[in-house]
Formats: sequence, structure tokens, C-alpha cells
Amino acid sequence: SIMNVQQRSALCQRIQPIYVDCPEGKFGESPCCKQQKGLLELHNQTLNNNNNNYPLYDWYAFFDDDIYLRKEYVAKLLAGLQPPPDFPMAAIPYNQIPRIIGFDDRRCYPPYVPIGTTRDDDKNNKHDQFLYPWGMPIFYSRGALDIMSKGYRANSLVEQCAAFDVTHDVGNAILNWMYGLPAAMLPPLANLPAVRDDYIGSHLAGRDDMRERMRGKERLNRRGRVIAPALPEGFFSFYGTHERWMLERNQYPEDLQKWWTGSERHWFPNVTTDGFRRTLTHDRRGDPRSWPEGVWHTMEISDCDMGGGESRHPWVIG
Repeated sequence: SIMNVQQRSALCQRIQPIYVDCPEGKFGESPCCKQQKGLLELHNQTLNNNNNNYPLYDWYAFFDDDIYLRKEYVAKLLAGLQPPPDFPMAAIPYNQIPRIIGFDDRRCYPPYVPIGTTRDDDKNNKHDQFLYPWGMPIFYSRGALDIMSKGYRANSLVEQCAAFDVTHDVGNAILNWMYGLPAAMLPPLANLPAVRDDYIGSHLAGRDDMRERMRGKERLNRRGRVIAPALPEGFFSFYGTHERWMLERNQYPEDLQKWWTGSERHWFPNVTTDGFRRTLTHDRRGDPRSWPEGVWHTMEISDCDMGGGESRHPWVIG
């Protein structure tokens, strides 16, 4: 949004708007551009120390304007991860299950799986090297944002979104996969009206159109009896969502250590950090982390599988 000087001065001091030049829209280039330029500006203001008004953070997040996030809860969860902030990694709600890179008929995966191969066969199943969870909301460690910023400056996310004709959540998965970022699992973020004490927040906040579509009318069974009442106008508002999360029964668990018990539980299963090495793009151009400043070699769908190669086990903390 655009604000004049008078409006900006009235904002809470903890809110520091970031202004980016991107096309307006809900899909494709617009949100990909906003995320790319927004996170890049945060990088410039914090990690590059160009502005002392911004503190240095361990984690950086991007999420859509219809997401209500329980930030104190998320901050405590992220603080429970063991790697240092400079370690490059992502964190994503675990209900964003690992999916084949891309979307619909615009996906990046091997053309075949050998007969007799199962999903548990790490040696032969090449499909497991082409899985990554979609990123919305997406959380990046300081180390990850530092690495990806060079690609952002070369228009990496916008280019990959365009190559696969996808929007930012799928584009994040493609880009994270290319960089080989390990992904930690966070508790779910669920669509309204679902609320549970361990959820990190709600999707569809402020979307009264979705309330009307999903629960605008009471639900009846075959006998005509009401089995679910219609949700009142304003039920999906940010205020209403916030009020429900403030109820005592919805307070997040105090003992978060249970969430991090066992090192294997931190990480998405069947997500490897070296799948991109199987692509023609990597064969020709190498690791994106080594590409020169201002250069991004876009991975096309046709570049995905070279054939051959060996599968490796997912990265875990040793």
C-alpha cells in the first residue's frame, strides 16, 4: 500500500512499512515480486547494516495479507531449533506436505520410476529427490536470507514463478529446492474457522467472501435438521479471529520442548537437499550459491531430469 508522510508518522513505531515497485495482483508475478523485493529490502536494512534503525533478526518471514500469525508462539518455536542463525534453512508448517516440484502439468520430476521401486527405497526412488513443501507462510533463517539475497537481486523468484507459471508459495518450493535448503516442520496453519491451541495461526482472515462461500448458510442434513449454523458476518475478520485466539482454551502449549523431542522430528521426511543436482541447469551452471552477482540461470521444466545420479539421505542434525 502507499502511504503519505502524515499517515506514516501515525503508525506504531514497531511497524516499519516496506515500499516496493511491483505489479498489482493476487497470483503470479505480483506476489512473487512483493516477496522477493520485500525480503531483499529487509536484507539490505538489517544484514547489510545500511540502516541502524533496523535490528538484526535470527528469522525472517513472509506471509500473505489474509494470514493471522501467532507471532509470540512462532518465535518460541523457531528459537527451539538447534542450528545457529547463520545456518541456511527454512521452516514451514507441516500441513504443507512435500510435493513434486511445480504444479499440475507444470512439474519437475523424473520421467519414470523403476519397476519394483517403493517410496521407502532411498537408493532407487528418484521421485523423493524432487519433493519440497510449498512455502506459505515461509520462514527463513538469517543464513538462508543472506544466501538467497544475491538471487533475489537477479530476480530469481519472479523468474522461477514465470518459468513454471506458478505463484509465490510454489515458487518458494522451487527456489528453496534449487538452493538445497533443509526445511524444518512447524505446527500447522489452518483455514478458518478451524482453531486449535497448537496451530500457529489462521488462513483466510479478513476474507468475508470465503465465510459466505463456506458457511454463509446453515447446513442441513437429509431430514432438514440444522447440523451446523451459519457463521455470522465478521466471523472471519482479523478482530474476530484475534478474539478467538485469545480465549483461554486456545492458548498455545507452555511446554514446547515436546515439539522438539527427537532430532528426526524437526525435518520434513522425504525431502533431500541435493535433488537440484540431477537437473540440466545444475549440470550446465552449477550451484546457485556460486553464480555471479546479478546473474540468475532460470531452471526450465525441460531441464529437470538428466537421468542417472544417486539418491542421498535427507539432511539431519548430527
